[in-house]
Amino acid sequence: MNTKKRKIGLFGAVILTVGFIIGSSVFVMVPTIAGIAGPSVFLAYAFASIPTILCGIAMIQLSGVLPVTGGPFIAVSRYISPSVSFVMAAGAVVAMAAANCLNAYGAAAFIRLYLPEANTVLIAFIILGGFCILNLFDIKLMTFIEGVMVVMLILTMLIIGLGGMPSVSPANMDPLFPNGMTAFFMAIAIAIFSWLGLTALANFSGDIKNPKRNIPMAIFLSIIVLFILYVTVSYSIVGNMNWKEVSELGAGGTMVAISNFLSGPLVNVLTIGAIMAILTTVNAIIMVSAKSMIAFTNQKVLPPVFGKINRFGSPYVSVIIFSAATMAGVAFAGSFEDYALMAVYPGVAMQFLTAYAMYRLPKVDKESYDNATIKLNKFWLKFSLIGNAILSVVIIVFAILNSIPVLLVTIIMFALLVVYWFARKNYLKNRGLDLTKLASELSEETQSEIDSINE
Repeated sequence: MNTKKRKIGLFGAVILTVGFIIGSSVFVMVPTIAGIAGPSVFLAYAFASIPTILCGIAMIQLSGVLPVTGGPFIAVSRYISPSVSFVMAAGAVVAMAAANCLNAYGAAAFIRLYLPEANTVLIAFIILGGFCILNLFDIKLMTFIEGVMVVMLILTMLIIGLGGMPSVSPANMDPLFPNGMTAFFMAIAIAIFSWLGLTALANFSGDIKNPKRNIPMAIFLSIIVLFILYVTVSYSIVGNMNWKEVSELGAGGTMVAISNFLSGPLVNVLTIGAIMAILTTVNAIIMVSAKSMIAFTNQKVLPPVFGKINRFGSPYVSVIIFSAATMAGVAFAGSFEDYALMAVYPGVAMQFLTAYAMYRLPKVDKESYDNATIKLNKFWLKFSLIGNAILSVVIIVFAILNSIPVLLVTIIMFALLVVYWFARKNYLKNRGLDLTKLASELSEETQSEIDSINE
């Protein structure tokens, strides 16, 4: 791979990460979390950043060893198990499809504020179809489009967060923990949902310029940006409107609270900004998922057709297939909660496995660890592993308690992926190839990406 193909700089990497993570969460989830935590919702968002920081430690180590497309999948395949890696990584792609169903519906809900007669499912279809078409073009163009939308998103959230602080009423903030500390810790568990997705950056490592420097910097800067946006926005919302009222109004409570300290026309502008926030994630998820499928193809887990690239450099087959699958998911018209929970299980599992792979790295592949551009000591790798383990347990237990049906659907999905793995393994075996060996070794494409860094 030629270094000229690495088109994403530090700014683009931060944009992709922030755009991928935020989505509709801050506009939809704040009223829900406020109903549990009360005015301390902003503290819940702050504490919820801790697991993401722990995940960031593993991602930084990964960038020092495998700054390539599909890094988490390749690392878990090499240092834990190829079959487990595929099932969980492919499950994470399905989870991203579920998340995009939620985001498409969320954007449609805001659009219907201006087009009340419009059909929600139809709007969601148009959104997903439109971004599918856009992603068939040059990744540099898509990074630019994503950048414009995320800049609008960040400006919107800063206006809301900083603009609402001067008018915060002390009465709205007292008592800070009206439902007690148990409810506050439950709110933290829910707020963690809004922070998931940091591993997405690793799937674009092969497109990032100077990944040794830019990936760790992008992780660090993204966490800072997200922390500022989440904390200031949630603080301003509950500080300008009683938390009970915000909770009772649901997602609409966000805009009602904003109207208490901003003029009507500006609220309309910010509503458009909220739509942009959601669309950034719709776009970023399509980009990240297509890159994940390319990694599967490079390791021979998926057929070669998934790796086809058009003249614009877009993995068009993967983009179309993923978008079609997401549109099929929209047709089921599930609830926001169902789509969110469907996205949780594989997402946190893959985060934990990536942290575990990095913890095993110094022992099972000492040469790669010694040659890594970034070498974290065992304490930090263990710290990251334990933190991700706790995160996984907390979120999965919470999700199970909230929806057994979604858990059953997820189990069925994993079972189908296991069946696919063994079917693909048997298919390749009949052609004299060992899928387990192929998936656990660096492909020519991956090695080329690694070699390109030092050219």
